[in-house]
Amino acid sequence: MRSLRRPGLIAVAAFVLVVAACSSGTTATPKALAVSGAWARAQADTTANSAAYFTVSNPTDQAETLLRVTSPVATVEMHQTMTDASGMTGMSPVESIAVPAGGTVTFEPGGFHLMLMDLTKPLAVGDRVELDLVFQHAGTITVQAEVKSS
Repeated sequence: MRSLRRPGLIAVAAFVLVVAACSSGTTATPKALAVSGAWARAQADTTANSAAYFTVSNPTDQAETLLRVTSPVATVEMHQTMTDASGMTGMSPVESIAVPAGGTVTFEPGGFHLMLMDLTKPLAVGDRVELDLVFQHAGTITVQAEVKSS
């Protein structure tokens, strides 16, 4: 009787090993572009501009480019604040922003940021502002930026 049980036991063990080997790669989370920490400055007057900030993380092996940003509550421009050789600080629009493979780009006061212009409504603390970020490869990523006092 023992000789009859061993082939069955070996077949069951082989089946378990094959299933385990096939399923080991299915639980990994794929690497994807991520946008986090989005916030916008409160603005009580729709005639004034506001700004928005966030972080883009690119854990992939492919460089990415932020092409444009839109919002239903404002005209949006991507800007960069820079200081020239004489010490003068100013900001200027940028056409696109590169996000290197395996890298991070932070939109923050004094650096890259979004200008929110022609606001359709005041931005009150606690509100949310929709931002639609359009990337070259990842497509559109929509985030809700929390409105803060600063």
